[in-house]
Amino acid sequence: SFMENISGEANIYIYAAVPRVLSSSANFLTEELAMDALHQQDRFRKFDKIGVQFSSNKGLFYSNACISFNSMYGHELKPQWETQLDTSFHFQPYLVTNYRSNTTDVFLQDDTNKIYLVNSEGKISWKRQLPEAIAGAVFQPVAFKNPKMQILFNTTTHLYKLDENGRDSKGFPVKFKSTVTNSINMVSYEKNGDYRIFAAFNDNTIRCFNALGAEVSGFKSLRTDNPVTLPVHYFKVNTKDYICVIDVVGKIYITDRQGEIKIKLKERFPQLAKCFFVEAGSDTEHTYLVTADSTGKVVKISLNDSKEQFRPQRFDSPVGMDYQDIDHDGQNEYVFQSGSELTIYNQQKKLVASYRFNEQVMPQPLIIHLPDGSSRIGAVSSTVNSVYLLNATCTPITGFPVKGKTRFTIGNLTTENLLYLITGSADNRLISYPLE
Repeated sequence: SFMENISGEANIYIYAAVPRVLSSSANFLTEELAMDALHQQDRFRKFDKIGVQFSSNKGLFYSNACISFNSMYGHELKPQWETQLDTSFHFQPYLVTNYRSNTTDVFLQDDTNKIYLVNSEGKISWKRQLPEAIAGAVFQPVAFKNPKMQILFNTTTHLYKLDENGRDSKGFPVKFKSTVTNSINMVSYEKNGDYRIFAAFNDNTIRCFNALGAEVSGFKSLRTDNPVTLPVHYFKVNTKDYICVIDVVGKIYITDRQGEIKIKLKERFPQLAKCFFVEAGSDTEHTYLVTADSTGKVVKISLNDSKEQFRPQRFDSPVGMDYQDIDHDGQNEYVFQSGSELTIYNQQKKLVASYRFNEQVMPQPLIIHLPDGSSRIGAVSSTVNSVYLLNATCTPITGFPVKGKTRFTIGNLTTENLLYLITGSADNRLISYPLE
């Protein structure tokens, strides 16, 4: 938008993002002016962009200038870097560890199915065209004896594993025998690098693969009565491992590691649930499967087949729910997002916090747990290109909202132990915001 006020041609063009150059102003200003700029930096920062042009044409000399003034500067975050991609994207960026540089890179896919790896400085390391869209989550399997970057994901027809240069790992991609209907899930029972990958197929089977892409012979292919679109969940109760599968009509299947049904439940979830959560307890009676339908009705089923249903309030728009312990009191909270409203209820079904955004946001709340033990709640309004970040009591974090339209991720990009928020903007840019 700034460039719309600047000529496309000039003999000399000087551009300054003023807040970014203030710290180095002593390099190009006299000592007296540099000191004055330092004392007045809060005022200078509000002039966030300045462009000056000089040009000559047919013996005449022209000058042109544009100054962008932002009275709110200092109350909003400024990007650390912005990277222009080839086209639009709606994919949530994923952070992947680069063991060679001991930094963190960003992996994503654009709307033409091209994938990118962007390094911690915002430079595109590589990009590659895929024939299909990624069907869900992205994983990073790690071989403990020889750690190196590996990026694992699935499309509806293939399982991919890439190296740090975007090349296929040996034996990949693996072509599935039939079409995958969900996002894969990768688990390690003993957390020793021996991974199991679960996928659902359009023949109503659940199959298990190892990290080499080979089907695990010890897992009995589970056949469901109806298609499965949600990821397969793994959880542990005491010393026993369980695999949980929910089909599209809400039927629940609980198996052991080998795919044998271990717990039969008569109770069901609502049809076409968007997501579900497992709250593992001390025993099966105190272990719960939790979801909410699009109206905000919560369904909570224990592994001893008891069912609880409640609706904490009436919502005017479709509802998304997350179920996590965001205040770290040892109990999960119900976090609802609907229209422009965010509400949090505790285990006693009492409202503990709420917030109303200026516009409608995506219905699924985004919960982020930070290294210091605190939690943040994220929301995105793609219609106005705004990303919100709030704390566990629904108080907005200073500097937000910022520019962004995709679901985001937060993490360390470098060895400096600083957190960055990574999102995509409406002008096809990947943006990194440093967080205080």
